[in-house]
Amino acid sequence: MALGAAQSVAMQGLSAIPVTIEAATGRGLPTTQLVGKADISVRESVQRLRAAFTHINIPWPRSRITLSLSPADVPKTGAHYDLAIAVAILNAQRISADNTLREAHTAFLGEVGLDGHIVPVTGVLPMVLALRQKGIKRIYVPAANYAEASVVPDIDVAPINHLQDLLQHTPGEQPVPAQTASDNQHGSPAPDFCDIRGQRQAIETALIAAAGGHHLLMLGPPGSGKSMIAARIPSILPRLNFEESLEVTSIHSILGELNPAAPLMTEAPFVAPHPRITAAALLGGGSGFAKPGAISRAHRGVLFLDECTEIKSSTLDLLRTPLQEKEIRLSRSQGTVTYPAHFQLVLAGNSCPCGAPTVAECRCSSSVKERYRQKISGPLLDRIDIRMRLEPPRMGLLSTNSSVDSGTLRGIVATARKRAQKRWGRSVTNAAVDEKTLRKVPLQAQALEPTYPLLRAGMLSARGLQRTIRLAWTIADLNNQQAPGSAEIAEALELRVSLEDL
Repeated sequence: MALGAAQSVAMQGLSAIPVTIEAATGRGLPTTQLVGKADISVRESVQRLRAAFTHINIPWPRSRITLSLSPADVPKTGAHYDLAIAVAILNAQRISADNTLREAHTAFLGEVGLDGHIVPVTGVLPMVLALRQKGIKRIYVPAANYAEASVVPDIDVAPINHLQDLLQHTPGEQPVPAQTASDNQHGSPAPDFCDIRGQRQAIETALIAAAGGHHLLMLGPPGSGKSMIAARIPSILPRLNFEESLEVTSIHSILGELNPAAPLMTEAPFVAPHPRITAAALLGGGSGFAKPGAISRAHRGVLFLDECTEIKSSTLDLLRTPLQEKEIRLSRSQGTVTYPAHFQLVLAGNSCPCGAPTVAECRCSSSVKERYRQKISGPLLDRIDIRMRLEPPRMGLLSTNSSVDSGTLRGIVATARKRAQKRWGRSVTNAAVDEKTLRKVPLQAQALEPTYPLLRAGMLSARGLQRTIRLAWTIADLNNQQAPGSAEIAEALELRVSLEDL
C-alpha cells in the first residue's frame, strides 16, 4: 500500500482546524472512497480531479483509493480542499519531484478546474492567518488569491496557476505586488462632507458621533440630508490599523467581497442594507456554519439602517445584544460560530408616516406618530447616544458648499480619540470603554447636577446616565478639556433628546 499526505484547513466561521488529507492506494477494484465527514462539495472533488489528471496526462491510480480527512469528527465543506487532495494523490504515487510538497509544514488551498487550472476560492485570508498560527510555514494558493494571502506577514505564500506547476516545480506568477496601507481599496474617491450644503449643525453632531464612536439616530423629512451625512461618516473615521484591517478583511474574504487588486481593507466599512432586511441577513445565517451578516460586515465601521421606522421592530431589537457584546454567536446544524460585530450604528427615518417637509404641514395625529416611532423600542433607543432632527436646508444655503471637508474633520476626530486612548490606557473609544474603566475617572458631583432632575423623575435610566457621561467625555475631548463639566453634561443630555421631541 502506498501512502501520501497533504495539509489543508477546515474553517468554522473565523476559527480554523488543521486538516490532514491522507491518500492510500492499494489492491482492489479501481474505486475512490472519501471519508472524514466531508460535504457534497468536497466529495465532488474526486470527479473534478479525475478529469483534471486525465486532461494533463497525469496517471490516475488504477487501484482502490482511500482518501481520509482527519480529524474525522470535524465537518469539512468547500472546494478549497481540491488542491490538497490532488497533492496527497501525487505524493502517494511519488509522481512529483518537489520534496516541499511532502513537508509537514506546507499547506494547500485551491479549487481545481477540469482542465487543471487552479480556481480562486473565498476565505483565503482567514485560512492563511489560521494556518500561520498552527505552525505552517509555506502555503500554496491560487494565483488569483495571491494578493489577498500575501498581506499576512511571516509566512511563505506560493501562487500556483495550474496543477502542472506542481509537477514541474515552477511557481505561478505573482500577479500583483503586496498591497501597501496607502492603497485605495475601492479605486474611487469616497464621499466628502464638503458636498453637503446647509446642514452645519448636523455635520457638527456627526463629528461628535465619529469622535466617540457613538450610535446616532437622525429623523427628518425626505431630502433633508440624512443619507448623505451617514454615507460620509466613514470618511472621517480613523483609518484601520494593520490588525483591524486583517479582522475586517477576513470577514469580507469569507463572503467573497474583496477587490482582487487591493484586497486589504484599510478604511472603515460602510454597510447600508435595504429596509426590508431579514433577521438572517442582519445577524448572519445559512446552513451548516452560518455566514456573517450585515452587522459583521460593518465591523470596525458604520452600519446604516435607512428608513429604520419601516424595519420590523422585532428585527431592530435583534441589534441590542450585538451592540452590548460587540460580537454575534450563531448556532446552526454543524455548530456555533462567533463573528465580531463592533460597529457604529446610524439610524435614519421619517418623523411620521406622511413625511411632511415641515412640522406645520404634517397631518398625522399624535397617536399615529407615537405608533410609528414605537418601532424603535425603548431598550434599543437607550443604547443610542445621539438623536437629532434634520430640517430641509434653507434656499439661501443650497448654493454654497460646506466650508469643512472630510480630511479636516478626520484630523479632529483623530485628535479627540488620542485623548480618549491616553485617558483609558488602550485603543478604545469613549462609547466602547467598559464601565469599570469608566468609573476609574469619576466626575465631580457638580458636573452631574443637570442629570439629577431627570433621574428623580425616572426620565433617565442607569444605562442612560452612563451613556450621557460617555458622550460628555467626547464633547470635552473635542473641546480640549481635561474633564467634562456641567456644560458638557447638559449638552450631552440635549443630544439624547427623546423621540417625542424630534
